[in-house]
Amino acid sequence: MELTPLAGEQLDILNLPDDRYNYTVLGAAGTGKSLIALHRAMQLQQNHPGENIVFITFNRFIAQKLAMTAPNLHVKTFHSFARQVVSDYIKDTEGAMDQRRFNYVDLSLRRELLSSAIEAVHQQTPNSGFWSKEQFTDSFINDEEQWIEENLIVNVEQYLNAPRTGRGYTRINDPADRQIIYAIFKKYLALIGEKGYFYDFENISWKLLEVAQNSQQPLIDYLIIDEFQNLTKADLIALAKLTVDEPGRIMLLGDVAQQLFGRRFSWRELGINHERKQTIQKVYRNTRQISSLASSIFKNNPTDEGNEAVDIVNAVNSVREGPAPLLIHTPQTADIVNRLTTVGQNLARYGSTLVIINNYRDRKTIISELRNREIDIHTSNNFKDYNPQKQLFICSTNQLVGLEFDTVIFAEIDNYTNPQTNPDAFRTFIHSVYIGLTRARQNLVMYYMDPNKLGFLRGSQQYYKVSK
Repeated sequence: MELTPLAGEQLDILNLPDDRYNYTVLGAAGTGKSLIALHRAMQLQQNHPGENIVFITFNRFIAQKLAMTAPNLHVKTFHSFARQVVSDYIKDTEGAMDQRRFNYVDLSLRRELLSSAIEAVHQQTPNSGFWSKEQFTDSFINDEEQWIEENLIVNVEQYLNAPRTGRGYTRINDPADRQIIYAIFKKYLALIGEKGYFYDFENISWKLLEVAQNSQQPLIDYLIIDEFQNLTKADLIALAKLTVDEPGRIMLLGDVAQQLFGRRFSWRELGINHERKQTIQKVYRNTRQISSLASSIFKNNPTDEGNEAVDIVNAVNSVREGPAPLLIHTPQTADIVNRLTTVGQNLARYGSTLVIINNYRDRKTIISELRNREIDIHTSNNFKDYNPQKQLFICSTNQLVGLEFDTVIFAEIDNYTNPQTNPDAFRTFIHSVYIGLTRARQNLVMYYMDPNKLGFLRGSQQYYKVSK
């Protein structure tokens, strides 16, 4: 696979020695982190042909392109890699068995089993005040159980003493309530086993740790993780434990500003030794106008507290000029459809075009209307059919990791929850705006419906133009 050459800071990162430190490379969106990761992976597989190089990426397009590059280079998404390792482990330890053991519990079954676990614990503790508190909905409990899995909380004592940093409105201060929640979690895990499954989507990293603990030697000689900020603490610890524990074996690349899911932890918690932080700031993807707007919105709407804030890298020195981003009022869904129809009929002008619509119902409606007008639209699971040509894509922000387009249209950019009532949701919104805007190489357009919900743009007016 022929790669775009690196330049400047990118080359400095590529040429870091691979036998001194484990590196955390932090860079703003558009600085070329994924490209650096690709070059580093290719360099390692050439320099160490007899060793296993594992490259974890969220970009399935990249994973598919590099899949057969070299026998010692394994390019996978995290869950693809984890499922392969865990499945091999099950085969080696348990032999032929129920196929369910090789599959994870899907979201539908997770909800069913969690509901059963809640009911079982409720029957065991009918007099607990937990059950009369309105905040403890099934959805709330599901989020908390997921947090337990992501943070490797392996016993109730650990959960009772777990810090609540970054939990926002979901803080649980009463130890008795935590006892109930952890009892539900343990019951849920038991039900997974009773159903014949080995893991669910969230706790597969627990099984990776089990593999690491029972392996006679590390499975990974060199590990590269692109967009590490989207992995959980448990994921990163498991991958580190599978890797040779020597300096220079691990490189993490990412951007904390693109962290959508509120996963916070210190690098010390990951157990990665000999760690050194590097930063890269020069933007290559976006024009100066686009990167300035994205950075301004992020700075003017602070979302991070504590140690994580110092990991934000500001974009500087964008190398290209371009038109000012546009802000356009589209009061009705029909206005969005009409404008996107024009875009779809003129892709020669717009180039590869991404339309971001985070509201599921609106996205579904708009896609249907456009297809009725015979507009060719591409939608896919993580862009399996991504081809950066003159095509029109429509998706939500959480499908965009590692992708870029000539033009980005962020529809309903004012669709967010009041930060006073749900600060965690607003935090996610600001991160999603930053991600969405920085996918644009040349042209950026923002549609809004409610003029009263543009407060997040306060302080950034000099970086865009209002248009009709």
